Amino acid sequence: LAQLNAIGLAVERTAAACGFEVIRNLPGHGIGRTLHEPPSVDGSLAAQYEHTVVVTRGEPLILTQL
Repeated sequence: LAQLNAIGLAVERTAAACGFEVIRNLPGHGIGRTLHEPPSVDGSLAAQYEHTVVVTRGEPLILTQL
């Protein structure tokens, strides 16, 4: 969990340094029966970028980079 928090903090700091904001109510999600669910973002321009990651005992597998 500490590693995930560190990744999130790094993303947030990088976004802020570039003049962007992190959307707080749009956290990571699993890929179950449906991929994208609410919340929707209204009233401003927004973009989302994501990877599909398999958490393992060793290094994580980033499936969208294979």
